[in-house]
Amino acid sequence: MSLGNESQLQLYFRACPLQTTPEKKTTYLSKPFHGWAMVDSGATSVFIHERIVKEFKIPTIKMDKPKKLRVIDGREIDSGVVDKYVQLEIEIFGHSKILSAYVVNTGHNDLVLGMSWLKCHNPAIEWKKGWVTFNSEYCRDNCLHHAPQVLAGKTPGLELKAVGLLPDIYKMYANVFTEGEMTELPPHRPFNISIDLKPGAIPRHGPIYSVSVKEDEELKKNINNQLAAGHIRPSKSPMASPVIFVKKKNGKLQIQNIYKTGPEVGYNLVCIKEGDEWKAAFKTKYGLFEPLVMQFGLANALAVFMHFMNKIFRDLLGISVVVYMDDILIFSETEEMHIEHVKEVLKRLKENKLYCAMEKCTFHVTEIDYLRLIIAPGVVKVDPAKVTKAVDWDTPENVTDIQSFIGFLNFYGDFIEGFRNIAKPLYGLTKKDVPWKWTGKENKAFLRLKEALRTAPVLIQPDPDKQYFLECDASDYATGAAAETPPRKGGESSALLPENLFIQAITPDHDLERLIQDVYIADEYSQKVIKALEENEKVKHWEWDEGLLRYKGKIWIPNNKAVRKLVIESRHDNIAASHPGQFRTYKLLHRKYVWASMNKSVNNYVANCESCIQNKHSNQVPPGLLNPIEAPDKPWEEITFDLITGLPESEGFMAILTVVDRLTKMVHFIPTTNEANGVDVANLFLTYVWKLHGLPRKTISDRGPQFTSQFLKQLHKRLDIKPSFSNAYHPQTDGQTERLNQVVELYLRHYMSHRQDDWVGLLPLAKFAYNNGTNASTGKTPFFANYGFHPKFAVGDKEGQGLMIADDHAEWLQKGYDKLKAMLTVSQKRMKEYYDRKHCAPENIKVGDHVWLDNRNIQSQRPARKLSAKRIGPFKVLAKIGKHAFKLELPHTLKIHPVFPVALLSLKKDDPYGRDPPQPPPEVTPEGDIEYEVEQVQDSRRHRGKIQYYVKWLGYNEWTWELYEHLTNAKK
Repeated sequence: MSLGNESQLQLYFRACPLQTTPEKKTTYLSKPFHGWAMVDSGATSVFIHERIVKEFKIPTIKMDKPKKLRVIDGREIDSGVVDKYVQLEIEIFGHSKILSAYVVNTGHNDLVLGMSWLKCHNPAIEWKKGWVTFNSEYCRDNCLHHAPQVLAGKTPGLELKAVGLLPDIYKMYANVFTEGEMTELPPHRPFNISIDLKPGAIPRHGPIYSVSVKEDEELKKNINNQLAAGHIRPSKSPMASPVIFVKKKNGKLQIQNIYKTGPEVGYNLVCIKEGDEWKAAFKTKYGLFEPLVMQFGLANALAVFMHFMNKIFRDLLGISVVVYMDDILIFSETEEMHIEHVKEVLKRLKENKLYCAMEKCTFHVTEIDYLRLIIAPGVVKVDPAKVTKAVDWDTPENVTDIQSFIGFLNFYGDFIEGFRNIAKPLYGLTKKDVPWKWTGKENKAFLRLKEALRTAPVLIQPDPDKQYFLECDASDYATGAAAETPPRKGGESSALLPENLFIQAITPDHDLERLIQDVYIADEYSQKVIKALEENEKVKHWEWDEGLLRYKGKIWIPNNKAVRKLVIESRHDNIAASHPGQFRTYKLLHRKYVWASMNKSVNNYVANCESCIQNKHSNQVPPGLLNPIEAPDKPWEEITFDLITGLPESEGFMAILTVVDRLTKMVHFIPTTNEANGVDVANLFLTYVWKLHGLPRKTISDRGPQFTSQFLKQLHKRLDIKPSFSNAYHPQTDGQTERLNQVVELYLRHYMSHRQDDWVGLLPLAKFAYNNGTNASTGKTPFFANYGFHPKFAVGDKEGQGLMIADDHAEWLQKGYDKLKAMLTVSQKRMKEYYDRKHCAPENIKVGDHVWLDNRNIQSQRPARKLSAKRIGPFKVLAKIGKHAFKLELPHTLKIHPVFPVALLSLKKDDPYGRDPPQPPPEVTPEGDIEYEVEQVQDSRRHRGKIQYYVKWLGYNEWTWELYEHLTNAKK
């Protein structure tokens, strides 16, 4: 054997020693190393420097018969014979091979690759450029696991242009690609990954799985490498995970829970938070170890590393850099800009002690494989290797095969026009409870998808300055769209965006037409017409067109209520129709469909549409005729109360309590506050009214909280007063007080100062002015009707002016009261006639019926009252109160009087089409705010320091997590 010194070329290599011999099994953990190998055609074999063997403690194997070593001229070397060799796995930029190397003194070279190696691998060598290409048949079958690599080396007399594949212009960053830099533990950074255990978590030990011989060798190399680099250390952790192997793209084995060492690895460049290392421990037959750096497989490792990378390149993202995990893509408009961009990226990698794998880097190309796509200037293409894989895909034999195939193609769905539509038969086989049945339909879809990917278009990057055209289409299963930038020139592809921008289940007219065709079979009349047309008989206005019966060109709908309901629904309930009225719904339908009594069917459908009833204004005359309260016999026998609130403060008051006698119309205006409660109202009544007029027999109020408090009820009971409150939201009962409030407010507007703070002093004058004015109902002033004389209005009026004298004053007053009552009765009759002109007789509502309640007086927290429902309910009628009011069964959260006048109610009629309400009626809080009722509570949790409950809402299918504050009115 001989060593040469000419025709030399040097290549960067990485090597890992193997065991000594198969018969000598040891627990030696091999330590990988790297260096320069000289390609020497003058050497007969492969040689390794004895210095390397000693430095890395590489096990040697004794030769049975030592050999003499000669140089190229035949002279024996001084070191004597060669008596030992080592076994190594040599990797040169993805080209990997196990070989034997003789241990000798090779001078300045770490390794010599001689003729035995050259003959075996037969590389193509470009000596002038220093390029080596492994493209032999032997290498393709045994050494390479990807496309042949063109490698740059260094030759004597030539300038070193690259380290591996690194262009000369970036040599100042060569250490970014040097594995030697990885022998130290990376620095602790703010991005250290922390491992937080759930409270009460119990440490667990995983099993040690059996491994093959090859896996065992890989395991030893990785452990040794990690220990040497300081990335792992022996552990005493009470918990540990097992080790598993995953085959990498290049055919090598990768340990799943300890990522492969090398400068290409990104994860082991991030440390684990100090104190958390034991939580990621793993065990092997070589011992228990814990990592000091982040591993592949940790739950939040992806997010931590991605955040780390984004932080480093934040200001370059989308400008010159795209980063996905440890894959960095640098793009530029010109070569000069590109050089600067690459330098900036390498600079930041160096500053952050991040390292790259040279064999995985590509520089200065115009087309690249990035994230399973081929990217070139302005275009995106499918990876040909993926196309080949899809074309060679075997016919699926079960659901799992279908899911694998669809999952593979989903990534390239943007390249396949109508992808989901084509794949519909395959999706159908993946549904639950669908038996496996591979038919011609599924096979056709399978073949169409493979062909579609094989002929997939090139996607052009969209130009934001150009005009876009949206091409839309829909099928029975999905809708889709493609955005295009015109014009199309010859075979040039337009910019296709994802066709299925949105996918939703729809029920288009295609489905209706199929249903219509199905019911033709059971419809006797339709069958007669169809039979006549099929026998070529001429039937006026009728035609048989592709399975549809048409009358005057419009689709004939047979006498089937369910189908007619769906047809009307398509033109009424559809979001594009917007619940039109009877006329518009009929016109929309009549453009395409026709049937007997069509107008009547449409009118019935629209009239009973509960969404329309709830949300539309009623154009009908309001129901409910006026039923005036009978006039009292004596003054102050019946009185009415009300409050005028929201006034500016004056002498500490902000409201006015108004009290009116129903017979004489005499009033009292009493200043009070907005916060007046039952106690306050009772005191005001005793102070200003009772002392002057005694106890009334009956009081009428607007049933506000001030008048319905328990105190006022007790006061009425103690004084033997029968309270008679207005029905809820029925102001006609207390109409005179409402009108009086308007008169008081008008008076104050006339005479108040600009600051509006003197109205309390004006109340006595306002009271006198009103009581001294003639009332339209009685024809007399309230003062005269009450006392029998007019008050003195001004200085100079004669004493007793307006006083009427009778022998029997009491008898005279009584006659006056009788006259007042008669005049009030006439006035009420006249008012009733006027009111009833604009109202109609109420609907025939009975106990047990369900009614809609007008929502005009129900407060809501919704942003816009104009967009709230006009009616709520329906609610059950429990009882009839009087002639024109009903008691309703209200939700337990609606804390208002359950009796309502018929004017606010509308009868819920039976729907001839049997439709369900669009949604359950909303509940209302005690304050009048709409809320929804809880049907069931299933679970609870603590979220961000607050307790949440998992609840189901009454009438809805959804379960949601809600705070306790949202359930304050729920039943316990």
